[in-house]
Amino acid sequence: MGVGLVTLPGQCGLCDEFQSTLTAPDSEAERIDYEFQFACRNSHLESNLAPHARVRTVATEPTLHGSGIGRTLMTVLIDELRAIQVENVVLECLTSRVSFYEHFGFRRLNEFDDPGGPGLRAVLMKADIVSRSCIPA
Repeated sequence: MGVGLVTLPGQCGLCDEFQSTLTAPDSEAERIDYEFQFACRNSHLESNLAPHARVRTVATEPTLHGSGIGRTLMTVLIDELRAIQVENVVLECLTSRVSFYEHFGFRRLNEFDDPGGPGLRAVLMKADIVSRSCIPA
């Protein structure tokens, strides 16, 4: 029904050792993912981020969109990070999904091209989860 994946501070995978963690793409889908990760890495480096957790994935079954599963996943992920005293969390998303994450206290840091299609844009967002409730109004 849904999945959420995060990395802990120091395990972002984009701020350090990027080239050693990805192999050359074999397919078009792998090429797009590689280019997206490269764009995300550049965005991280340009933003001079403090140590942070990274939300890698929040996804729900398309037929269940709007049912609250994504909100529940984000609430649990943030609560778990807060419980282990993580202060900052970042994520990358399409511009069309920014408002969803703003409900959890995320704010835009910068915007960049998404190689997934012509005209697509993505955003690096950051939240200070220690000082804010993650439950949307």
